Amino acid sequence: MNLVESVKKAEPYLARHGVSSPRLNAELLLAHTIDCSRLDIYTNFDRPLSVEESDAFRDLLVQRASGTPLQHLTGRAGFYGSDFDVGPGVFIPRPETEILVEKALEAVDIEVLSVLDLCTGCGNVAVALAERLPSARVTAVDSSEKAVAVAKRNADRHGVIDRVDFLCGDLYTALPATTGGFDLLVANPPYVSESEYARLPCEVRDHEPREALLAGVDGLDVIRRIVDGARDALGGRGTMLLEIGESQWEAVQVVLAGFDEVTLFHDLNSRPRVVSARLPGARREGAGS
Repeated sequence: MNLVESVKKAEPYLARHGVSSPRLNAELLLAHTIDCSRLDIYTNFDRPLSVEESDAFRDLLVQRASGTPLQHLTGRAGFYGSDFDVGPGVFIPRPETEILVEKALEAVDIEVLSVLDLCTGCGNVAVALAERLPSARVTAVDSSEKAVAVAKRNADRHGVIDRVDFLCGDLYTALPATTGGFDLLVANPPYVSESEYARLPCEVRDHEPREALLAGVDGLDVIRRIVDGARDALGGRGTMLLEIGESQWEAVQVVLAGFDEVTLFHDLNSRPRVVSARLPGARREGAGS
């Protein structure tokens, strides 16, 4: 079969197995198989697949139909206009997390000197901020050695490795004792409750790292720890932005009692997604006195 025929045959197969956007998945898996772009599939539509390519494509389709995430099969995930390396054991970036980067950039009305990114995963948030804040120094922390290794690779590929320090450890304990006074703290922490975790789709529950999702009975265990340590980590001008679950806004307001300018932002699906907060009495440099 040629390229277009291969896509057309794969589409209904993926659809029968419950894969959303089966045509797109088929195109991306074929493009990965033969190392081309999706556009190349159609500009070279009559190019036949070799036996080896057909076998490799079929194997990817079977894995995708069984629930393996597309990003794990291609090794890439799109985020904020860029591609990031991902893989088994590393949390896949979601489009809704882009609002965290967007609101972090909007919060910056001074020349940011230091950014702390907790639960960095593949480094997508840290890299996106470093690319858009050329004067910033970013410290990115994750408890997974595998995630930190992938994040370093992404920072290197995007040309910001010299301005991002990656540390492996449990939240603030990974930081050197003298580290503090960050201007900006961002985090996309685990926030799935135990009951929610049991109801997650198999594609997520069986393939994403448990520790990147599950956060106790109410899903707030990690968020509470981040908030508890934020006062020491942030400087006098510091702003904290956290991604949260769509049902957690009321509970997070309680956790953030004592912080100022607590603000909720919704994602593109109008779901509660990011909370911004500042230390009491903190004001932005350059603002009116």
